[in-house]
Amino acid sequence: IDRVAVSGIEAPRLVRAEETSDVVATVFASTDTPVTLEAFLDGHSLATTSIQATRGNSTARFSVRFPEEPGVHELEVAITTPDPVTQNNRWRTLVEVLPKPRVRIYHAPDSEPILATVLRDAGMDVEVVRPQAAFTETRAYEPLSLVIVDEVELGDFSDAQQQTLRSWVEEEGGGLITTTFNHAVRSTPRILREIEPIRPPPAQPEPRPLELVLVIDRSSSMS
Repeated sequence: IDRVAVSGIEAPRLVRAEETSDVVATVFASTDTPVTLEAFLDGHSLATTSIQATRGNSTARFSVRFPEEPGVHELEVAITTPDPVTQNNRWRTLVEVLPKPRVRIYHAPDSEPILATVLRDAGMDVEVVRPQAAFTETRAYEPLSLVIVDEVELGDFSDAQQQTLRSWVEEEGGGLITTTFNHAVRSTPRILREIEPIRPPPAQPEPRPLELVLVIDRSSSMS
């Protein structure tokens, strides 16, 4: 008699690198019984949990920290409790790990802005450079999700640097934020018009995580 089986896994399809997410496994039991389960990622053990499964369906929850390496990874949950029928004691699914959002902050003062710390704590890959290090080729911005111009007089950018940043936002869908705090930013309207985009970006710069749920009404009124 088949005592227990794994009948499904609820896991996100898209996660960020090094993100921690809950994974829920559904366990079917023919009778009330204790069950131990183990979670694996790409064949490497991540966590173990034990539940008191009741007859029918029960759930086991894992907290899984996904790796830093982007790409598609195999997530597996397996029952390790002895069972006469083992063929249905494992369930596998695929999860795509997206790279951390890369943020470049142009910051004129010597001290690093507190904004950089906040964004790193939020799981972003942050680089802080002076405005003189701004790119002059659009393709150099391709790995970035966002550029922040923080406490910088926009005139500190050369004409080529301003036009490159504007082209990346307008033509490639790049993200741009300009901020100021302790230091006044004296910018003439002409310089602002040179760097701020005048057209909306054509598309999102990268795919966003999406969960799609399809509900089908099978009631008698739908005949």
